Amino acid sequence: MNLTKKDIAEAIAEECNLKKYEAKRAVDAIIDVLKRSVVNAEDIELRGLGTFKVKDTPQRKGRNIQKGTLVDIPATKMIKFKCSKSLIKTHQEE
Repeated sequence: MNLTKKDIAEAIAEECNLKKYEAKRAVDAIIDVLKRSVVNAEDIELRGLGTFKVKDTPQRKGRNIQKGTLVDIPATKMIKFKCSKSLIKTHQEE
């Protein structure tokens, strides 16, 4: 089962005694803040869940399999997620 943004908003609405549209706006606002942080290459730490880190990957050589030629793969940024120890422990106990 996948947990969707709608599912999260509904759970927050129920848990916090909010209307669904209010919870949806809150979830959208949280996602917008997280997106801005990633765009600005800021790490995001959510205690009890994990950490998002923006990592630079250097330029490297790759191979075009069809032609067998070397190609340059440009440097880029990647988003890495590392689960918190408490989340891993909770998952292992289940």
